Amino acid sequence: TGTNGKTTTVRLLAAIAAADGKCAGVSSTDWLAVGDEILERDDFAGPGGARRVLRDQRCDIAFLETARGGLLRRGLAVDRADVALVTNVAPDHLGEFGVETIEDLAAVKWSVTQALDASGTLVLNAEDPRLMARAGAVQAELVLFSSDPRNARLKQHVSGGGKGYTVERGQLRRLARDGARSLLAIRKIPICFGGAARYNVANVLAAVAVAEALHLSLPAIKAALQNFQPNDNPGRANLYGVKGGTVLVDFAHNPDGLRALLPVIEALPAQRRMLVIGQAGDRSDEDIADFAHAAAPLRFDRIVVKQMAGHARGRGESDVAALLGSAFRADGYASRSIAHAKTELDAARAAVRWMKPGDLVVFLSHEQRAATQAFFAERSAVQE
Repeated sequence: TGTNGKTTTVRLLAAIAAADGKCAGVSSTDWLAVGDEILERDDFAGPGGARRVLRDQRCDIAFLETARGGLLRRGLAVDRADVALVTNVAPDHLGEFGVETIEDLAAVKWSVTQALDASGTLVLNAEDPRLMARAGAVQAELVLFSSDPRNARLKQHVSGGGKGYTVERGQLRRLARDGARSLLAIRKIPICFGGAARYNVANVLAAVAVAEALHLSLPAIKAALQNFQPNDNPGRANLYGVKGGTVLVDFAHNPDGLRALLPVIEALPAQRRMLVIGQAGDRSDEDIADFAHAAAPLRFDRIVVKQMAGHARGRGESDVAALLGSAFRADGYASRSIAHAKTELDAARAAVRWMKPGDLVVFLSHEQRAATQAFFAERSAVQE
């Protein structure tokens, strides 16, 4: 579980298990899968999806994405797990189901630790103070990860005899009291974009920590990480060549997710940049505005604000788009540089019309993800 990184980590783990010769069952926000077979596409990050995977007798191992909504509505899917991972806790979906503060949200995410006993392993992000504040109360073995080798909590944990994972001098490293071992160069892991995708560096660290806790082999871990391509992770930093330019499609859906994506955007060559953005209506006005403000460090040449009628969730059809537009104007964008689209596919068409060779479109996809990806993939194939 966690606010960001859940689905990517689950997909990485499924790839590692496959490389180790095991049939992995996966329940996630995008689909249910057993091995290479996708059973159904939808949001299955709750107990119902987990149970369907666990009942499939082909599975040797199961990776269960566990989202806030499922936890609050129906609780945990299992009484016991071998490993639990909490990737991070950040403001998202506050104000729903009695979760009013980030501390409330942290408590919900933390509930996955109830499935662990003394023989289990808990993998935590050492950079998250809310997780670290709770870590001492767990009876399971604690394993920490941080992309910063100087992280004080990580160093203290390792010096006390614990295990950790980090990146140092461009190398993914396993830390233990008796020494450190380099496992793989970050530049060899495609989804890390040479280290620019720091959020995926964190996801890789988390996945390796879980994989080793499950006794998956190091050769399988290395092979899977080197073979896993950005477009093997639908909706997460997927790249398409269109009209001599580049389209980056990502499912960043909160300010932290967008801020984490900015270094990747900045690392991609671009004559001009367009941002296509929308948001669901079940956020506060302030959270919706913050989503737009998160883009402030990069000055986009064009903004397209898309409506998401299917995700209005109690608001008027154009209310969220109006809030986003106002936030961009508050950040200094002229009204003429902001366009609006009624649907996600309308926004995709507008982006392609705008593009010239060398341009970059950053497309934050939510409501029509499969259709949007197919749209850009088709045009990318034409270019090839």
